[in-house]
Amino acid sequence: MDMSDVDNDDVLVNAEDNSGQNVHLKYSFTPATLQQIASVTILTQLWSHKQRLSVDETRLNKEWKEIENLVLNSLSKLPFLHKQTRDSCLKIVTPIAKNQILIWINWQKKENVLSEPNCTNDDLVWTSEGKINRKETRHKLLSKDWHQYCIDEKHELACTFCLVDYTDTVTPTIFSLGFLESVDINIEPIKYFWTFDLTKDKKFEKIIRTCHRWSPSNETILEYVLNSVRNDQTDDDASSVKYSWNELSDENKKRNIIRAARELRDADNVCSLLSKMNEKQWRELFYGQENFHRTLSPLLSSCLWQDYFITTIQHVWNNIRKSDYLAMLKEIAEAIFRATDKDIYRAVLTELWENAPDLLKQFVFENPNNFSNLILSKLFYRETMDLVQLMLSYADCKQKKQVAYSSCAIDQCRYLIQINEWDVFDAFIKCTLLCEEDVEQFKRMFVREKGTDVCNLLILRNEWDKVGIFLGRCFKSGDEMSKFKQKLAYDNLKKFNQKEACIDDTNIFIVLLEKAVFDFIHLYYSEKYYFEDDYTGPDFSKLDANLKWFFQNDNQINEFKVKMFENTLSFCFLQLISNLIRRSEWGVLNDTLDWCFLKDPVKIRKFKMDFMSRPEYEMHIVTLIADFIRVNDKLKSFKQFVDWCFANVEEVNRYKKEVLRFGNVSVQICALLLGENEGKLVNEFVNWFCLSKKGVDEFKKKLLKIDFDGSHILPEYKSLDLFGVKTIINFVNWCAESVVKFKEKICTGAG
Repeated sequence: MDMSDVDNDDVLVNAEDNSGQNVHLKYSFTPATLQQIASVTILTQLWSHKQRLSVDETRLNKEWKEIENLVLNSLSKLPFLHKQTRDSCLKIVTPIAKNQILIWINWQKKENVLSEPNCTNDDLVWTSEGKINRKETRHKLLSKDWHQYCIDEKHELACTFCLVDYTDTVTPTIFSLGFLESVDINIEPIKYFWTFDLTKDKKFEKIIRTCHRWSPSNETILEYVLNSVRNDQTDDDASSVKYSWNELSDENKKRNIIRAARELRDADNVCSLLSKMNEKQWRELFYGQENFHRTLSPLLSSCLWQDYFITTIQHVWNNIRKSDYLAMLKEIAEAIFRATDKDIYRAVLTELWENAPDLLKQFVFENPNNFSNLILSKLFYRETMDLVQLMLSYADCKQKKQVAYSSCAIDQCRYLIQINEWDVFDAFIKCTLLCEEDVEQFKRMFVREKGTDVCNLLILRNEWDKVGIFLGRCFKSGDEMSKFKQKLAYDNLKKFNQKEACIDDTNIFIVLLEKAVFDFIHLYYSEKYYFEDDYTGPDFSKLDANLKWFFQNDNQINEFKVKMFENTLSFCFLQLISNLIRRSEWGVLNDTLDWCFLKDPVKIRKFKMDFMSRPEYEMHIVTLIADFIRVNDKLKSFKQFVDWCFANVEEVNRYKKEVLRFGNVSVQICALLLGENEGKLVNEFVNWFCLSKKGVDEFKKKLLKIDFDGSHILPEYKSLDLFGVKTIINFVNWCAESVVKFKEKICTGAG
């Protein structure tokens, strides 16, 4: 049985005698219809294109679309092409070519078989089932560009693909006596074999005799190589396995047929080997193998051999391990999930499920998480819900309920509700929860665990009508619904009041507040020409209406707003205020604070004072003041900000003295700007809050003392350039002794 026959597009014929006799058979027909053969031939010819294949994935996707459009355009213009054949071609344009060429490129990058990939679409050699024959493609490239490769690349490629006509073109003398020792026989057995064949180094036999207990009387060298090869590439053509196999005698093939079937991954060869096995060998192959599904998965993914997948399965039901059956279901479910045309795999899954022994079906549900995570997660969609219903019809009541309560099912139910596919949700609930009590219990659980997430996402999308539908489906009474709405509001209040930076955009109240504020700002500036003298302020009526949705009366709303803005304010709210201050939107700021603090002037004044002076808000104030100073308008913008914050000159002077001269804020601002070589701007700022030359000198001495005491407020000395060093020295105005000390600190890397 010569696999080279199979490579030449010959395929399986079931031999009448499956007693294990291995003879060289010629196969005279393929499982493909004429339409399939025509479709593949047409497409592979159309894909032939002189454009070089890129290895840059970003560029490749763009180039790919251009070539694909050319193929589709050429296909539509082919004269006298039957509609069925044209439709067949359209279905497989992308999967038959793009997937294969991407696999080819990724394999080249992963294996690093070429210094610079040098291949065009026209160089690719295709099989009858629309796959790239790597060996023949590589052979074609080598014959075209043999002289561009270095000796190591030539040897690597010749060995990897068992290119016999190239293995002996490498001069043996280029290998040193110890070259064979640099090749790991466990990792690259076929390269080790060819190097041995080329150099005639007897260490090969010695190593496998002593280290691997190989006995020439029990196993030939080629058998040893065959049994050492591991083919982990799903779409690999396994050149080394095929070569080793075809060089074996018929007797040796009988001994190694199971090993070869396990290692091969192309459907033609797998089917060819299966046809030569007897029942005992089939049992050993399918039951004794850890990953049974790996042997049959090539049939599943082959457009020519898919019809034989179920036929093969039906012969081995009694030999299939439970875990292997589950793995095969998982693989088919994933294929359905990925496929554009799901009908082929849908039919396979239906047959595989309906014809399976009850013992295998029950195993699938013994651990409901297996079913949910491996299968349900790929099929829980409108177009495949019928398959979920089919499979769940074999589960008992307890198993169905466990599936409904699995984390996968709950997450998918949330997704269906968010996209308003209630009919699919209802279909799933109907096939898993069989009584009204169970359904109500599930709803309570779902609202408790996912209700807030569902409502928040719909609110952020401004889909309040869908929120109403969701709550109407989950609650029987208006009282229950009202309690949930209030709980939803207070759950989100916890997020609103977070003191840390917002890690996502699910804080609905800050989003609603920002929307009210910035919608007005965008409208105002887009139509400023029309109502420049008619400032109306932000419209908070929609936000008020949103709050009324959560609460039953104005008292509850006002109580909630007080809790939103009392005590230490949230990071996100302070960010909003800071952004408005940076934009100098003083009118919008005043209107926003009026809404937040219920137009209470005492609370608003307290907020401004706290914002400027509380240690918790230092981060916002430091960056805000530094931004105003950077404007470089002689502190005009900064002074506007100060005037907005404080009611009178006395409050401003108190702030200068208590917070800036003796606090930490001014030190951080100066350190930040000095690190940017902005000594001039820092001097302006220091002169503003220190009021007198004496005060300025005292502050600079304080800054100097803080740094030399080890607090390291000034910028990292290691990163300072000469200009930065001069900026700091000129700003601080040190005496000569301090300058020397500062320079020493830079040189020693201290600080």
